[in-house]
Amino acid sequence: MMDSHDNPPKFSLRHSMIGSGSKEQSHQQPNQMAQRPQYNRSSFSERVTTAGKEVTAKQLWSMIGLISFLLITVHSLAYAIVEFVMLQGSTEYAVRNPAAACLSALRSSEFDLLETNRFDEWFDDSSVMKLSQTGSFQGAADIQEYIKFLTGVYFDFYGTLFEHKVTPLSLTEDECIVNVVTARKFQINADYGLPVCFENIVSTTLYFTVKPVFLVQKVNVFSSPAIGEALWGQWLNTEGVKDFVCDTMEANCQSTYQMNNLTPQLCRETYDALPATDIEGGGGVATNSKGCRAMHATFAAQNKDHCPHLSYIPETDINGKIKCQEGTKTSKPSDLFTTFELDLVKDFAIQKGFSPDTLMRECYYKTNPDFVGFEEESRYKLGITDKNPLTGLSDTDFLCYFALMLWVTIVLTGLGLEAFVWLTFLQGSWDPNTENLWKIAQFLFPLSATTAFGLAMSHNFLALPMIVIACWKLGFPEILLYLHSGIYDKNKATVPRIVDILNGVGTLIHHSAVALLIGALLTNLIPPSRVVIQVSIPVLMQHWFVLMRYSDNQFAYCVIEILLEIWFEWNAFTTLEEVHQIHWTGGIIAGLMLFAHWIYFIAGGINLIVDAQKAQKNKSKLLNKDSYSGEQQSAIRFYGDEGTNHSPGDAPGIDSEIKEQGISLIANAENDKSNLEPEIENGIKEEFNA
Repeated sequence: MMDSHDNPPKFSLRHSMIGSGSKEQSHQQPNQMAQRPQYNRSSFSERVTTAGKEVTAKQLWSMIGLISFLLITVHSLAYAIVEFVMLQGSTEYAVRNPAAACLSALRSSEFDLLETNRFDEWFDDSSVMKLSQTGSFQGAADIQEYIKFLTGVYFDFYGTLFEHKVTPLSLTEDECIVNVVTARKFQINADYGLPVCFENIVSTTLYFTVKPVFLVQKVNVFSSPAIGEALWGQWLNTEGVKDFVCDTMEANCQSTYQMNNLTPQLCRETYDALPATDIEGGGGVATNSKGCRAMHATFAAQNKDHCPHLSYIPETDINGKIKCQEGTKTSKPSDLFTTFELDLVKDFAIQKGFSPDTLMRECYYKTNPDFVGFEEESRYKLGITDKNPLTGLSDTDFLCYFALMLWVTIVLTGLGLEAFVWLTFLQGSWDPNTENLWKIAQFLFPLSATTAFGLAMSHNFLALPMIVIACWKLGFPEILLYLHSGIYDKNKATVPRIVDILNGVGTLIHHSAVALLIGALLTNLIPPSRVVIQVSIPVLMQHWFVLMRYSDNQFAYCVIEILLEIWFEWNAFTTLEEVHQIHWTGGIIAGLMLFAHWIYFIAGGINLIVDAQKAQKNKSKLLNKDSYSGEQQSAIRFYGDEGTNHSPGDAPGIDSEIKEQGISLIANAENDKSNLEPEIENGIKEEFNA
């Protein structure tokens, strides 16, 4: 961002400051200026040396109070302006906001994959359910048929153990994508399989729309490969299941039975020769395996359309498909789920006491099974648990609460780091090494901020320290010293103090907006999307050229920054409504970034005008002051207009003694300026501090 701070002026009084001392005084400290460290100091160093190492507790707490007030006020105003002025909140937020509409519709639908009697409400003929272990099912009827398998003859019960954990992945007007994780509890029917009871983690990612009605377009289902291997390889790899498959084929699928030239004994022998699960592993039963036929036998017992799937030789069904044969297309969990979605499953498993590797655990087997789900359990297990005010928050509201907590943590850490570096390390001193470190901190901002942004989109909490390092620039007290200079430096003129306050407020708002964005991305309150990345890139690009402000290419720097600012604001305004509709914090973030950049431009414009006027005025008065001798005038003109090398051996045409006197006069000007006019004196002081 092209702000007003750290822009070195084109004309520096540092090279034209002459004290009013005598010639004898001038020779008392020869070559003192030549011995001083010569480097292009930033204006930030002026604020460090002016503030010194002493700051009263009253001053520090006053600045903290001001910062707190500014953050609360500005963020509240940003929401009000974006919501009610720019977007004219004329409709209900839940209706106009796609994110709220998605989650509201999901809650209202009461969607539950185990409620098969309501599938016609949620699915249509184009809906698809995919499982890596068993394949794809299309249409409400096929999906319903598969789910009924879970409550079929092989199981005593199959139900939900815990309340669902809902994580929004992408919530737009065109499509809502939500991940739902829970745990199921089931018990094998001892008439068919081994008498075992198990609990396992199940994850579903729903792709649905809300207009004109709630409709699930696609649902991907994940269960642990370990549960598939155990279910089909052990618990249902029994004589009871084998008999059920062959008996169903013989009774309900005569044509298939005859086509395979089967007898009861041959059917069982052929079945025994098959692998329990797919040879690719992973607990899949989509290819030529016992598990595939055991599952489809439960379908064929009710619907003869599934009879071809029991055949030991390839047979085409009424839809022209061949199942449970070699060459059947299968998929892996990573084909259906992102790394983030799979991590959600592991996190949920750990929270509920499951192994993150197997995602399952054994439970007590009941000879007279009566399943108690989480709703019934909560009636007698919950005591004061639901009395906490947070229990009334929806999942999205809780994510917002969490994101705001992260935002406060980032801002407090950044400001605390500034105070620590200021009072512990800098202590009012500045040298070339500190200057170089300050420039390095600015130069590394694009890389470190991009890294933090990428970590946040990956939901990696290392983004927190990285964004503090990036925005607060290794702890250099940028915000605190701007505010301290503007409020407490009474040696400065009024306008420069106003500029410092504007820069301090602008930087505070800018960093706060970035911190809120990182918190929202980490918690998935604002899911990573193209629009979020699009509006952030121009800001990072502006910081590519930060070191140009210390060069002689000031004009080029200004042009580049202004062009990038136009590009940023173009992106910000055209995406403002969309990021606000993802979640209202998105509107606050975009609004605050715009406001911070406007403050920077106002401060920068004021500073450029004031600096240009002051430099010209002081230069003119210095060069025309009658009290200077001709020798002093020569030294002033040389070191004020031309002198860039402070060695007495330069500038032919001027006597070496005069050159040395000029260097000495410049060095003494800070301490000996009693005869200078007040305006010139202030200019000299500011330039020497800088």
